[in-house]
Amino acid sequence: MTAQEMAEIIIETVRKRPYASHTDLIRACGPDAEGDVALGHADFPNIFYLGGASDLFCEAYHLATPKLEPHAASWLVYLADGGLLNMPLATPGGLKRGGYKTPHWLPLTWTLKPVAAETFESRAAQKEKVA
Repeated sequence: MTAQEMAEIIIETVRKRPYASHTDLIRACGPDAEGDVALGHADFPNIFYLGGASDLFCEAYHLATPKLEPHAASWLVYLADGGLLNMPLATPGGLKRGGYKTPHWLPLTWTLKPVAAETFESRAAQKEKVA
């Protein structure tokens, strides 16, 4: 599987299941998405979004994120999905102070950006017309 193919799976998963967690996305992409890589925030080096990903998933994730909208999530979403990270939770107050000195986890879920959602709906309608 290529990174582009995996990115399409990520986008399609979010389209079908708005507010999908990273755990949902990794599972949807299959065993090739699993690994020991963690992704974090570029501006806050001790803020992490996800763990347990492969390099291929991370590449696909970066290809897909321009079409996705992040949403802060409760850690309970990840408890239910089986994807808790073993680090303290990040809070808005910690981010306002400029970040953290030690690793913290910011749980996120994803939806499609409105333009991306319209594009997918248009493609689906076109495919139905052809069939």
